[in-house]
Amino acid sequence: MPMSPRLLRPRASGAAFSPQSIAGLATWWDFADLSTLAQNSDGSGAVAANGDAVGYVRDKAGSANLTQTTNNLRGSLVTSGIGGRASVSLPNTSGAGWQFTGTPRTDNTIFIVARYTGAATQWLTINAGGNWFIDATQSGGTGSPPYFPGLAGTPTYRVNRAAVTATRAALFTACGVNASYLLTIRGANFSENINSPWPSTTNGWRLSTYTSFGFIGQFAEVIWYSRSLSAAEISSVERYLGEKWGITLVNQPTVANADAQDWITRVYSNGGTVSQTTADAVNTFCNSIDAAGIRDRFLRLNLFCGNSDASLNAVRTPLYRGASLTGTQLGNAMDTNVNFQAGDYSESSGLAGNASNKWLDTGLPQNFATSRHMMVVPHTMANLNTYLMGAWGPSGNQSIFGFFASSISPPAISFFNSNDSATLGSAAGSVVLRRSFIGVSDPGGSGLAAYVDGAVTGTGAAHSTANTGTVAIFGMKRSSFSTPDFLNSSRLSAYSLGLSMTASQCAALNNALTAFGTALGRA
Repeated sequence: MPMSPRLLRPRASGAAFSPQSIAGLATWWDFADLSTLAQNSDGSGAVAANGDAVGYVRDKAGSANLTQTTNNLRGSLVTSGIGGRASVSLPNTSGAGWQFTGTPRTDNTIFIVARYTGAATQWLTINAGGNWFIDATQSGGTGSPPYFPGLAGTPTYRVNRAAVTATRAALFTACGVNASYLLTIRGANFSENINSPWPSTTNGWRLSTYTSFGFIGQFAEVIWYSRSLSAAEISSVERYLGEKWGITLVNQPTVANADAQDWITRVYSNGGTVSQTTADAVNTFCNSIDAAGIRDRFLRLNLFCGNSDASLNAVRTPLYRGASLTGTQLGNAMDTNVNFQAGDYSESSGLAGNASNKWLDTGLPQNFATSRHMMVVPHTMANLNTYLMGAWGPSGNQSIFGFFASSISPPAISFFNSNDSATLGSAAGSVVLRRSFIGVSDPGGSGLAAYVDGAVTGTGAAHSTANTGTVAIFGMKRSSFSTPDFLNSSRLSAYSLGLSMTASQCAALNNALTAFGTALGRA
């Protein structure tokens, strides 16, 4: 039978990208590429017609070729399968599928395009030696086993680019029946199983059904990397697969600035969403920072923006996590949330504390033996003699690096910096609400300086000390305590931590923040 050109020719929209363009590609099974399929396990016998047996699938990236020697356990070609492309279905038979040479690894990212069309109790896609690490079921509730019982570490999961919890019920609902889906797993340890160790050898791995459970559906493509890909890399692979297989992905805004686009991608990877309007405002902010030549001044910056949800996933995703996008990323991937809820946040005003039990942990210590800055934008001020952000040092908890609410009417902030002997330096200023307050510490140099709305308002002596504990937002965190002291209930709309800045650089940051606040209705 003559081949359909549609089955042979990749779609133009996906032609510019290849999975091989990303480092770490270990295994790639592409069921639409008929040149990689064969009827027999030795690679012989062309696969061309609908219903042809598939007993061999060549790995386009490595040596993990799929093979099946038993005739009734082989797959069958579906010439017009998922997205109108060639796909392969498996019989609803115990043990159906293929074996391959597997490699236990401690960090992986895997993408699976498939369609579930049956109503069987359970289906499996990959297992090793009887240890499942990707399986699903139609039934199951809150107490059901994890969807990935063989994955150790802290992997994350997405279906069609939307974050999903790793329970059977959640994944089944997300994948759905008679719907094509793209499953993405990142950062998983495929070398361990909760119940028993994985095979130490490379034998016994299968892409298949397992024992009495049948997979009723089709496989389209599996792409497997031997490392945890970045958010941007994951987005590239997902976009390629979505376009190739006609799968509608959760829509992500697109912008030109690399930092801004990376933030958007990470927001969606973290389970959050963001409007195009906010994405554009973040893009403009990043462009302003780049134009001012101060991008390398930031080790962490969060604009507290994005759409609200129960976990505040977008709000807690920092825009900057290092001095550059490609350099070392510091602190927590998201600000760790302690007791904040959706009602505490509004994109037009930021995030509000409660001076009781709500705070964020950046996961980032500060070594103010060298020049440093910290910044906050208070939308409202409350709670005299409490800390808006900061950390205490390790030596007797005497050293301090933080912002202290020194007055409420009129609002004012003191920037404190003390050494291990509690010799205190401070620089203060009357706050202009909804404008930046920046504290700069330069031990052995210009000392402390406080900038309000881009202009210096106070100076003081700077003191060197060792690293503090991780910096908290809405409180002051001691390195030896698990929770901060002096919690604050102000409403904050941005913060940053990083390297020292000059007066002109502080003014440029303030201008960028002010324009961003105006764009979001915060001004």
